[in-house]
Amino acid sequence: MTHYLVGTEIRAALIARPFRRFVIHMFDGTKFDVKDPEMVMAPSDSQTVVLYRGNHQYSFIDVPKIESIEFEKSGGRRGGWRRKAG
Repeated sequence: MTHYLVGTEIRAALIARPFRRFVIHMFDGTKFDVKDPEMVMAPSDSQTVVLYRGNHQYSFIDVPKIESIEFEKSGGRRGGWRRKAG
């Protein structure tokens, strides 16, 4: 999956209704839980996703370094769907 498609998938996940929580998996093993679409900024003209983690802390995520996106299954468990970048 190209970096453009990863960014597009994230933006689509953020506007989906109902919203489904998901995890962003990075190539280095880092994981970012996306629990609320209001806490994420993913501009279409940027290769960076900004995630507000609470307590005045932000993560700046470089889209080309995203390995996959994993959605939670119904009932709050992860593993329902996973898209791998590249």
